[in-house]
Amino acid sequence: MNEINKYLNIIGSKLQLSEEKFEELNKNYKAISSYIANNHALAGDEEYSIYQQGSFAIDTAIKPLKGDEFDVDVVIEFDIKKGDVGPIEFYNQLFKAFKEGRYGNIVEEYRNNIRINYDNNYHFDIMPAIPLAYNSQLLNVPDRKKCEWVIRSPKLYRSWFLEQANKISKYNKGIKVSVNDNNQFVLERDIAPLAKPKDYELKPTLNRVVQLIKRARDVYFYHKEEYVPQSIVLTTLAAQFYQGEQSIVDALLNIAKKMFELGNNNPRFDVYNPACPNKQENFTQKWKYKIKFYDNYFAFTKWFLNGIKGLLNNSTAKDSLINLFGESLLNNVYEETKYDYFWRELESNIHKGNIFPNAPVKVDKKERGNA
Repeated sequence: MNEINKYLNIIGSKLQLSEEKFEELNKNYKAISSYIANNHALAGDEEYSIYQQGSFAIDTAIKPLKGDEFDVDVVIEFDIKKGDVGPIEFYNQLFKAFKEGRYGNIVEEYRNNIRINYDNNYHFDIMPAIPLAYNSQLLNVPDRKKCEWVIRSPKLYRSWFLEQANKISKYNKGIKVSVNDNNQFVLERDIAPLAKPKDYELKPTLNRVVQLIKRARDVYFYHKEEYVPQSIVLTTLAAQFYQGEQSIVDALLNIAKKMFELGNNNPRFDVYNPACPNKQENFTQKWKYKIKFYDNYFAFTKWFLNGIKGLLNNSTAKDSLINLFGESLLNNVYEETKYDYFWRELESNIHKGNIFPNAPVKVDKKERGNA
């Protein structure tokens, strides 16, 4: 068990964004923020704040698999008065300000976001929002499909996740994990810096587990990207089921079992933002109108649980590591630990090709949504 935890931690460390990639993202984040601050049509004279949501806000971002595109989720929160024009006009005004400026050739309309596409396999999804009420952490966000405001609460979600990451249990009694708070969410024309990922060895167990689940998800859906579960769904379920385990394997096994059991006992269940009152933010709406999204999610949970169980068996542990996280990551682990007894019977059997469980299909990135 200790060896498997060791190898999982090595795999997790390899999933970290490089210093060079972070600096590139940070440069473009600052440029977008500066463009907003200096564009009267965007910022005007009202108060606003710019900050991250999603994986960068909670420090669970991972390297994309084989060049897959990834996103940086950003919120522009304006003074409540800016929403007086209504949700669609509010969105259109902001999109026009990007379209008619320096980002005109790389900006794209999405349902709730304004997307800025970059050539290096990433994009910024900018969600314009206003508070539901003065001093509220619930936000009104324009929904172009429904032509109405919808509720979002990225600040509350982030706080909830950090609390879950700090859980203490019988597995690590007396240990207080370190969480990078950096909770800079205020108005008055404020721009929060792009959150730099914590050094891997300083991350809470939950953050590490979420990163590993996301990589296993990317491997499983490598040729089936249009059905890939959104990171927010997997992150929420992992955080809800996490019991404070210090061991990566213990946490993965507990979460994998509960994810599978939930789907097995409650087909097409909903996953709501647990920090948003009255179930106002549903992360799995697409499961309602296209059952294949749920069916593929549930098939993934069964595959993932079997893979985690395989880690606990000496005869299947090596194959399970490859199947779950990919051959290239396992080769990195092997190079760092090849003198361990664990590998003695494997040296002549290292896989020569990646293993992906699905057949190729055409990817529709707009159907896929944010992953």
